[in-house]
Amino acid sequence: MPRRSSYTATFKLTVVDYAEKHGKWPAARHFGIDESNMRLWCRKKDELKKMPRSKKASRFRPAQFPELEERLLEYVANLRSQGLAVSILQVRINLRLRFSPKNRGLQTSRLHKIGVTGSWSVIIFQ
Repeated sequence: MPRRSSYTATFKLTVVDYAEKHGKWPAARHFGIDESNMRLWCRKKDELKKMPRSKKASRFRPAQFPELEERLLEYVANLRSQGLAVSILQVRINLRLRFSPKNRGLQTSRLHKIGVTGSWSVIIFQ
């Protein structure tokens, strides 16, 4: 099985531009990529233009709870403005305490679905 490849947004846009001039199949052969990738990149051309040129993937989906993320970002910014260090564990604990389904400050009907994992809380630190 061939090794999985990862391509930058710049490369993908170069391939898409070539495909628009010469066709998708010739572009796939020219660059040595699968035609299904080519079709996907052509569909996502506008999204690729918005991405940083060196970024290789758009893996994060839109926020499911934007108000929750906003409040967490405010919490982290507030602690940092006081010169305090903020850990991922601290963010996770704060999330569980302040934004539990018992808290009526947010739309709580779907909050129980949030998995407060380490990988999710890393997003706060980006």
